[in-house]
Amino acid sequence: MIADLAPPLRARRPQFGRRLLMLAVLVAIGVAVWGVVGGTGATRPVGAGTAVVRPGQTLWAIAESHFP
Repeated sequence: MIADLAPPLRARRPQFGRRLLMLAVLVAIGVAVWGVVGGTGATRPVGAGTAVVRPGQTLWAIAESHFP
């Protein structure tokens, strides 16, 4: 019979548990990396400002004059 060929439901559970454990480990690693790299708060916000653009000026020169 066809029903005899299907694996029992218990045989699938360890595989599901391993996948769930692997997902939990990957999420924990991702949170740890994000906390070390991106969540340190080492950056400071930059306030809005104005710049007068003169003929011949490049965006790079304007940025260097405001943020040396």
